Parts: sequence; C-alpha cells; structure tokens
Amino acid sequence: MVENWTPDLIIYDIMMPVVDGTMLHKTVKEDYSLSAIPFIFLTAKKENNLIRKC
Repeated sequence: MVENWTPDLIIYDIMMPVVDGTMLHKTVKEDYSLSAIPFIFLTAKKENNLIRKC
C-alpha cells in the first residue's frame, strides 16, 4: 500500500497474522523514501521485552 500512497503516520499492531509490526517497521525504515514516516506500535501485550524491542 505504501508503494502507491505515502502516509503521514503509520499505526500498526505488533501481532498481525501475515506481517507483524516489527517486520513492517524494518521494511519501511529500509526504504529511503519511506524512512521518515513516524511509526507507532499498537498492542495489547504487556511484556517488557516486547516494549523494549519496539
């Protein structure tokens, strides 16, 4: 989707069935034209290691 339209902000759940939030974040940040887009993780999980990872 971001190939055809550049969002101002990405809000994405960490626990998605096909591409999880951390993988999407890595993909977006590796693309120079998208790397400046702010990224907010959304999750219901409370594990400290997951919070640090994000």
